[in-house]
Amino acid sequence: MNTSKKCSECGLVNFATDDFCRRCSRDLNAPAPLPPLSSAPKSKSTLYVFLFVLAVIAFGGWAYWYKTGSDRELKAKAEFYGRQNYAGHNVNSIPPAGAATPAPAPRQLFDEDVMKKINQDNEKMRRAYQELQKPRNFPVPSPIVRP
Repeated sequence: MNTSKKCSECGLVNFATDDFCRRCSRDLNAPAPLPPLSSAPKSKSTLYVFLFVLAVIAFGGWAYWYKTGSDRELKAKAEFYGRQNYAGHNVNSIPPAGAATPAPAPRQLFDEDVMKKINQDNEKMRRAYQELQKPRNFPVPSPIVRP
């Protein structure tokens, strides 16, 4: 024989003779309420697939941005070096993409005027350094003597 009834609302164990719960006043003879409908449990694999697809899309976007940016940078460098003209020589040293790098042709790097100016500057710096190395004799002020 059943000697107790458990309330489906609050979980209190009541006497078998009770018709209503002593705590929440729920009818103990009424059928228990159905549990709330919940969505099916989501598997972790769905989350992992979503994260993987997101990572692939992010990596593809980064690769596209990196490739187009580096192409623009190389093009800008090539244009910059193409505009440079140092001592009468074009110093465009960036070959087009995919081309083999040609061997540099022998050439004179500096004109005679440029070398003459460099030598003059070196001589000025050497003389200034020697001047700094000379010992200095500064006059020593005489001490003040009070009477």
